[in-house]
This record gives sequence, structure tokens and C-alpha cells, in this order.
Amino acid sequence: MEYDELLAAEIAFLKQNRDRLIRKYDSLFLLIKGAEVVDSFESETDAITEGVRKFGQEPFLVRRPQDRTQTFFNPALSLGLM
Repeated sequence: MEYDELLAAEIAFLKQNRDRLIRKYDSLFLLIKGAEVVDSFESETDAITEGVRKFGQEPFLVRRPQDRTQTFFNPALSLGLM
């Protein structure tokens, strides 16, 4: 399964709310799960760390709202290998 399929809800939420998210979060990294911004972070590493802490093996999205291609997906987490 492609990560775009696993993160379909998160990607759709980001696309539908991109302008609002850019205004609110500027260049922060967003941790997105489903149709919700869980939190925002100065660094990508902090966002990923919190995503793993909160969601473990479940897929989640880390992206700055203005970025169109940056996606975090960890196959090992999603496949239950970690």
C-alpha cells in the first residue's frame, strides 16, 4: 500500500485547509493525524518524535503547510517492525 493511501485523510485535510494553516502556523512543522493538527513544532525531528510517541505504529503526517511534497512515513512503524 502506498503512503498516499495510508495518509489520504491527512493529505486531504492539509489540501483543503492549506491557506488557513499557512496563515496560522507559517513555517512550523505540523503533526497531522486524520483531519486534525495535533501540534506544531519548530523542527521536523521534534514533530516526528512526538508523532511516534503519540501514535506508535500508526501512520501520521509531518509537513509544513506550504510544502507540497514533504511527507513522513515510516514503513517499519506502519508494518509493526518497530
